[in-house]
This record gives sequence, structure tokens and C-alpha cells, in this order.
Amino acid sequence: MRLFFCITLILFSSFLFAQGEANYWYFGSNAGLDFNSGTAVAITDGALNTNEGCSTISDSNGDLLFYTDGIRVWDKNHNTMPNGFGLMGDPSSTQSGIIVPKPNDPNIYFIFTVAQLGLSSGLRYSEVDLTLNGGNGDITSNKNIPLFTPSTEKITAIQHANGVDYWVIAHKWNSNEFLSYKITESGVEITPTITPIGSVHNGDPAETIGYMKVSPDGQKLALAKWHNTAFVEIFDFNSQNGQFSNAINLSDMFYNGLQSGPYGLEFSPNSEMLYVSDTDFISTRFKIHQFNLMHGNQMDIANSDVILYDGTDSVSALQLAIDEKIYIANAYSGYLDVIENPNEPGLSSGYVNRALFLEGRQAIYGLPPFIQSFFQVGINVEFTCVGDETQFSVNSSQEIANIQWDFGDGNTTSEVTPTHVYTSAGTYPVTVSVNSVSGTNRFFTTDIVIHDVPIANEVSNYHLCDDSTNDDVEIFDLSTKDSEVLGTQSDVFFDIRYYASMEDAQNHENELTISYANISNSQTIYVKIYNVDNTDCYDITSFDLIVDTMPVANTVIDLMVCDDVSNDGTELVDLTQFNDDILNGQTAADFNISYHISQADAENDANPLPDDFQTVDNPQQVFIRIENVVNESCYDTGSFEIIIDEQPTAYQPDDMFLCDDLNDGEEAFNLSSQNNQVSNGQTGFNITYHLSQDDADDNQNPLTSPYTNETNPQQIFVRIENTNNSNCFDTTSFTIQVDAMPVVNVVADVTTCDDASNDGTELVDLTQFDNAVLNGQAASDFNITYHISQINAENSANPLPDDFQTVDNPQQVFIRIENVNNASCYETGSFQIIIDDYLEAYQPDDMYLCDALNDGEESFDLNLQNDQISNGQTGNFAITYHLSQADADLNENPLSIPYTNITNPQQIFARIENMENFDCYNTTSFYIEALETPDPDMETTYYFCTDETVVLDAGFGYDSYLWSTGETTQSIVVGSAGNYDVTVAYDYPTMPPLSCSFTETVQVIESDEAIINDIEIEDWTAYDNTITVEVSGIGDYEFSIDGINYQSSNVFNNLPVGEYTIYVRDQNGCGVVNEEVYVLYYPKFFTPNGDGDNDNWQVYFSQTEPDITVLIFDRYGKLLKQLNALSDGWDGTFNGEHMPTSDYWFVVNRPSKGKQYRAHFTLKR
Repeated sequence: MRLFFCITLILFSSFLFAQGEANYWYFGSNAGLDFNSGTAVAITDGALNTNEGCSTISDSNGDLLFYTDGIRVWDKNHNTMPNGFGLMGDPSSTQSGIIVPKPNDPNIYFIFTVAQLGLSSGLRYSEVDLTLNGGNGDITSNKNIPLFTPSTEKITAIQHANGVDYWVIAHKWNSNEFLSYKITESGVEITPTITPIGSVHNGDPAETIGYMKVSPDGQKLALAKWHNTAFVEIFDFNSQNGQFSNAINLSDMFYNGLQSGPYGLEFSPNSEMLYVSDTDFISTRFKIHQFNLMHGNQMDIANSDVILYDGTDSVSALQLAIDEKIYIANAYSGYLDVIENPNEPGLSSGYVNRALFLEGRQAIYGLPPFIQSFFQVGINVEFTCVGDETQFSVNSSQEIANIQWDFGDGNTTSEVTPTHVYTSAGTYPVTVSVNSVSGTNRFFTTDIVIHDVPIANEVSNYHLCDDSTNDDVEIFDLSTKDSEVLGTQSDVFFDIRYYASMEDAQNHENELTISYANISNSQTIYVKIYNVDNTDCYDITSFDLIVDTMPVANTVIDLMVCDDVSNDGTELVDLTQFNDDILNGQTAADFNISYHISQADAENDANPLPDDFQTVDNPQQVFIRIENVVNESCYDTGSFEIIIDEQPTAYQPDDMFLCDDLNDGEEAFNLSSQNNQVSNGQTGFNITYHLSQDDADDNQNPLTSPYTNETNPQQIFVRIENTNNSNCFDTTSFTIQVDAMPVVNVVADVTTCDDASNDGTELVDLTQFDNAVLNGQAASDFNITYHISQINAENSANPLPDDFQTVDNPQQVFIRIENVNNASCYETGSFQIIIDDYLEAYQPDDMYLCDALNDGEESFDLNLQNDQISNGQTGNFAITYHLSQADADLNENPLSIPYTNITNPQQIFARIENMENFDCYNTTSFYIEALETPDPDMETTYYFCTDETVVLDAGFGYDSYLWSTGETTQSIVVGSAGNYDVTVAYDYPTMPPLSCSFTETVQVIESDEAIINDIEIEDWTAYDNTITVEVSGIGDYEFSIDGINYQSSNVFNNLPVGEYTIYVRDQNGCGVVNEEVYVLYYPKFFTPNGDGDNDNWQVYFSQTEPDITVLIFDRYGKLLKQLNALSDGWDGTFNGEHMPTSDYWFVVNRPSKGKQYRAHFTLKR
């Protein structure tokens, strides 16, 4: 596939056809440049020594005329002109001056100067007449002519759209106004075109610093504002009327603060790129930014920011030269930095740090500015490869009336910006004739070379086998691919380079060495074939570097195979089972594995064996070959043996049984006695016994013989194996079993309760004792019977029925337990059944108590119910009380006495039981209830205002009332302070009747409104004043300054200056009092400049204190003004004279407060 890429190439006509006015530069510490040779040459003959501002002018042939630092003017011989001193620029002004010729007069020039830091000398101009001083020139009487003040340190110039006049542009200080002064053949028009636009330039005087430039095409202006509020602003400029529009502000990407921010700036020759120096003298970090103005809007321009330099060299002023390069002042380094291709975006612009040595001289911060139109020259040509649409344009600051192009191959056009396709390589003389609307005619010519474009032929992928490290890295000789890329093309005219990415190939960057170690597998390499005379005429193709893995035939352990039942010494073996061992982690998809009968076959990849291989010999040797699937020459070999052994058969023996003599469920079995049955006559084999099939299969944990069983019954697994190959084995199993000897466990004597008849006999279920007899022995293994005598139990005769009616009291019962598999294995025992008397529980009356706390709980003495429950029964018995029937039945959780109820009413369960037998019991129940005690819903504290009364009300709904006054009504009226008691009662119709009462004590308190004794004010601050209120009275008071929000504290803090009303409210409702107060304050500064804003100084709210006086002094103690409460304040004068900017002291006398206050303020002008 053929890839073709074109990179923009701009060829400009020789500078000899351009204006030579900018061929000489003088700047810094006696530094200079001469461009007359076509390149920048450092010169050392200059007399100028300046930190920043400077300007130089030559004639159109490039001969030096004069230069200046904004104060002094030197002629072409480097002598100070006779009147060439005392100009009102400054060497420390960013753009101290700029030189502009008078249109249509070759002898008159104007030097425009701006003062530093916005000083009053402002923007001025002086006239130079080259006919004076013997033809070396001098300043005329038109010297330091003022135009306006104050000005920033910025000035620039551009040709008028009419192609004759010029615009000189400056910017006001403390304003957002641009001033465009028109320079005509009549001279300087002192009335400028004013455009208010963009940011106001104000603040610290250092913020006047920073360059301003117009683009060479005259369509845009950019300025840099340095220090504190730093930014760059870009505007559209109309060179017809001198006005500005479409402000764009850039700030976030720049240093911003003390002694930092954007300083120098410059446009590219095609006016599409803007370059800005970004300085931070505190951290000593400096940057060069590039912005692409073709993006149009603020966001896109900001996002186009590319940092070309970021370091500690003090890069500052930038200036475009006639060689289409931009030069950057590198302060105190003895060098200039250079941007080689400023029309190119990003790093293609070719920034070179310390590129031009100044032959021992120093650049500092400034470079000479010129009329930007000087740098719009000649013919622009882009795309110069055969078959390109070669683009042509001409630089002109004037409107073109008509134009005629000759492309040098017989083709012409009158288009302004034509394109033309050259069909063959060669050198073509291109000419253009331009007629402007203003009548100016210009002619340009240049030779352009059109170059052949090579073809990048398709290249095959490059394979190498990996070495023994298998690290996927090999050294490739890339030059072996040159012939494939070239094909029939000549290597004399075309060269080839190799790159790791398409971007590198396109940008001709990061070329790979011919002996190249790949960094990935596979890695794509991009081949660029290009014309040696024009690297932009190229084609690109690609191929892959592939490192083929060298396989390893890993060791395969010899395979021992068990014969089948035929035992004929041969077996069918699946050879693919060895693939994983051979690969041992290598990727199966990358390799082929084959098996062979001989080493020779393996080496030659001949006669591979089938996957299912029937062995011939015993043992059988097999040879291995493993090879890379994409490169069969990368292989390895190995071998292993297949050995076939005889397979035994395991015959099943009889199960084994033993009786348990020790009654522990264990016996020792002679397992080896089973060998003959297992082998059944086979020889040459080993027999082992195991506890599991897995152990038998894996030949793990063989048992010793005799073996004591661990479970009963227990399965034993037998393994018989070939003594030469343990993989050749067979297994079987049998059972060993121990018959258990039963144990009669002790059965405790049983006591049971008689029924209501109390006759001493009961029907008993004897099976309930089976579990006690077994005591963990398996019920399925044993039979249990019960008998009336020991003889019957011994002989297993006359067993008793399960439901047995006792005869005696106590009744003795005999037990027999025997093994179900062996009746002779038995044991006997006995126990007694005892029958105890029955008791009756009689129901008592319910219990009631008054609820003292009305919480539904009271403490009850339950023992008071005992006599009713027993009802005269005698004997050894006990009575307990419980919360549930279940607890009473189980005799659990007896209640402690006295008992506090948890529900109301609550049922209580009583249990009466035989102390000889707790199972002989009976239960009953009754209720306990805590009856409500009155709880009067009334306040415990009452307030009344002086000379008034208050009603005390105990509430409705009680059966009786009794007040400490002797009254028996629900409520009473009192008019004096003190404590009052009232008793209220509920009467309940219980048996016996119950009355529950409660006595409440209330307090009656007298209250009254407050008396404000004093209000203390701590003022003289804007927002942090304090008011303290002092009151007296018998009430409980709260305080407010808005009558809405009250607080308990009498102190109000953090108050702003102003008028306040203080409110004091009795919290018991006995009234609110208030009083107005004023918080005084004075301004810290004032500006008596007559603008109606902050023109007088006075104490705020002083009119609220009629007796107040204010005395104002200067810093030497001289009394300047006395103010009273109603004065309008001080206007900043004394005896009619304006007092200067300074600090002034004052004394405030406040007789009504008994205070005096002293402080100072600032007068600013």
C-alpha cells in the first residue's frame, strides 16, 4: 500500500526584494545585529547601553540611519546627534521608543517615546531631519511634543491600509482606551482615534510593563500586561480607520503575581501564530508560549498553547526579523534564542535556546521594535512536490486591485491566491506583478524547485528465530529491507529511514538505528522513503518485526504402563498425553509436536507415529520433535521409554467377626490371615490393607496386622500390586465386626405422685427407663425386659408388661439387657418405684394497692395469700409464686417477696408442692392491681405582676379537694407570693374500700418590668463593636436589638456601626422597655478629589451626641480642623490649601460618655 503525506513548506522570496528598514538592530549592552547578508550577524560597534527600550531604523537599502534608547539619539556613525539628547522616553521603559518615517519624505522621521511606569511625561514625539548635521541627521525644534499622559510602556506601529500612511498605537494608563495616531505626509495628526475596549490597565505602576505588537498583515494587535494582574489580550485591528474590536483575554496559563507574568510577544510572519514570553523573577522560571490564532475563539486559542521553552534563562523581548525568524532576548547570557520556523505550529516551529552568540555583548530585556509592515514581504509558496496542489500568495498590506502570476512552466493566472499542479520535477521561475488600489505597483520573483515523490514499495515481514533466552528480542538489520522499499528506484535520489511510529515517520523524528533490537513482538516498523533534496516529498509503508520462539523439548519421564488382562506385553498408548510435559508452559498454539520411532526420523520430521500408538517392543523407546508452527526450522528433540508391567487381580475374602470381651467396641483382627483368599494362588505381588478406597488406590497408610478396629462394623480395603510397578494393582474389600457386651446402667429410684385417692399404688410405663438402662448404647443392638424378681431376670422369664400397676410401696423392679445378635451376652440390675401424697391449691382473693407514682407499679407482699391457698392442709409443703402457668408447673423463676408488678393488673400463679416430691404439686392464680393515685395537672410555679392576682387550679375530675387555705373547691384566687398546698383523692369501691390521694405544693412568685440603668458602648470599629446593657428589677429579663430575636446575655458583640434600639423584656410577661443608642465610627481614609465620592472625612453618627467635638491634627501635631456634632466633615484643606497625601491624627471628646478617643486616618490624592 502506498502512503503519501505532505507537510506545509513556506518559501519566501529573497529578502533583497523586501524593505531594508529593519536590517540593523542595536540593543542591550552595546549589542547589535546586521541582516544585510541575509542572515543575522552579531555586530559590536553600537553605542547604546539599555536594559529595555530601544529603536533602530535603516533606509530601504538596509543602510543604517540612526538609533535611540528613548532619551539619546545616535547617528549612523554612532555619534550623539547635536540635539539628540533629553528625549522623554526611558531605557527602562518596555518600548521606550519607535521610529516612523514621514510618508513621501525620505529625510524626515518621527521618534515616538513613552515614559516608564506611567510617569507624567507620557507619550511624546520628536522629529529627525536627516539633512541636518552634515547629512547625519539631528533633532529639529519639534522635540518632545506631548500627545497624552499617562501612558503604559507600550507602543507599536503599522502601515495604513492605503499603503502610504502609518498608524502609531499606544494605550492609556488607568484606562481601557487605545489611541491610534495617524502619520501622513503632513506629519503627526495629534487627534487620535480612540477605542475603549478590553481590560482597564491600572494598579501598581509596574503593571504598565509589557510589549504590544501589531501582526505583520495589520489585522490583529496583541499586548502583554505584566506584574500582579497579568494577562495577554488580542484584538482585531482595522488598518483603515485605526479602531479595535473582538477582545480576547488569555491569563490562566501565565505566571501571575509579584514581578511575574507575560512580558514580550511577537506574531509569526504569516500572522497566524502568537509567541509570548512568560516571566517569574521570584522563582527564576521563564517560558515561551505559542498560540494558534487560526482557532478564532478564546477557548480554542487558549487550548492551542504549546510550551516551546521552560527553564531558568531570562527570556524576555521577542522580535520578528526580515529573515522570517523570531529572535528572543536571553538576558545576560551573551546569546539570543531563535524560533527558526515561526509559521509552523507546535514544536515544528524549531525553538533553539542560546542559538546566536553576540560576540561578547549582552542582550538584556529589550529588542528594537519596528513598523510591523516591514516583515510582510515577497511570495509565499506551499507544497512543492510533484503532483501537489502548490499554493501561492503574496504578502501585501495594501488592497490588491489586480495581480498577474507566471508559474514558470507556461501557465499564468490572475487569481490572488492560486494553486498550480506541476507534473514534473524541476526549477521554475515564478513571478508576480501586483497593482494596489492606491496605485502602488510591485513586482516579485523567485525560483522554486519542484521535487519528485518516491514510492514506498510493499515490504514483507521480517522474521528471526529467538535465541536461547527466548526473550522475544533479537537484533534486526533493517537495511536488508532497503532493496524491497526502493524496488527499481535509485538510492542516489532517494533515501530510506526507519521509525517506530507513523507520527515519527511523518515528522522525520526519532530515526531508528540500522541494527535495531525490537521492543515488542511483533513490532510494526514504518519505512519512510523521501527525496534527498526535499524531505517533504516522501512515501511511507510498514512491515512487522517478528521474533519466532525457539521451542524446548522438555524432559518426559519414562512411562510405566500396566498390561491389560491379556498380559501380552504390548499396549495401545495415547502419545498426546505427553504434550503438556514437553511444552511445560510453552503456548501449544505456537508449536507442533510429533513422535517418531527413531532419532533420525525426529531430526528429519519423517514418519510421525499416530496419536494412538500400539507398542512393539517392551520397553519401547519413543523420539520427540517440537517445532515452531510458523518456522519449522526452529525445533528441538528428545526421547523417553514406555515399559509394560503385569496386571494382578484382587479376589474378595470372607468377612471377619469377633466378640467384644472388654465391652469397648474394639478387638484385634489378624488381617494377614486373609492373604491366601485375596491372591488365590497369584505370585510376585504384594498385599496391603487400608482404611479407605482412596488409600488403597494411592497405596497410602497401610495397616499393621493384627489390627484393632476403629469403627464397628468397619470396612477394610485390600490392595494387591505388582512389585515392579505400583501402578499395576487391583483392590477389593471385606468387613470386620465386633459384637458388643451390654451394660446395665444404674437407674435411679423413681418417686411419683399419688392421684387424688391417695391409695399408695400407680400405673407406671416401664419403657420410660429404657434410655437410662442403655445410657448411650444403641437401642437397636439390645433387648431390654423388666421382671418382678432377680431369678426371672436371670432366666429371661415372666417379663412385666410395659404399663405396670405397682403392688408394693415402695415397689422393686429387676432389669435384663441382652445383645440382639447373642442372647447369652446380657446383664441385670434393679431400681425402686416410690409413691408420694397429693396436695390441693385453693384460689385466694385478688390484691389491690394505691399507685404512689402512677407508674402502674407497686410492691405486693404475696405471702399474705398463703393461708387462703393452703386452706388448712397439713404436712411438709411449700408455696411459691410465679408469672406464668408454665413457670408454676416447672417450679421455675419463683418471685421474690415483696414483688413489684410489671403489668397492671397482673395475673399471679401460685404453686403448692410436696417437699418430699416436687412432682407432687398443684397450682392456682389470682390478680394484683395498682390503682391510680391522683396527679394534679397544674404548674408548680405561678407568676403575677405587681398589683394583680393569679388563679390556682388543681384540675377537674377528682373525688375530693382540700387546700392549705381550708378551701375545698377545684380552684382558688390568691394575690400574694408564697407556697400553697392542695390534696386531691380518688375513692375506689374495692373490698375493702380504698381511697388514693396526692398533695401538690405550688409556688407563687411576683414579677415586674425592667429598669434600664445604663448602656455601655464599645465602638470605633466598622464591624466589631460591643453594646452592654445594665438593668435592675425583680423580674427575669432577656435582651434584643431588633425587638424580634432575644438572648439571655446582656452583651451584643461583633456589631457594625449604626443606630440600634435596645429592648429588655420580662420573661414572665410583665412588660418590655427600650432605648435608642448609636455606635460611632470613622473612615480609615478619604479621597477629596472633587468627584463626589468620599470627599469629606467625619465621624459617622456623631450627630447623635450633640456635645461631641473632633480635633484633626497633621503628623507634627498642628491643629487643622475642629468639628462638632453637626459638621459636614473635613474637606482635606487648611486655610484654603489642599493638604497632601499623608496620615492625619484626630481626638474625639465625648462629654456625655465621659470618654476621649484618639486615632489616625489617611488622606489620599
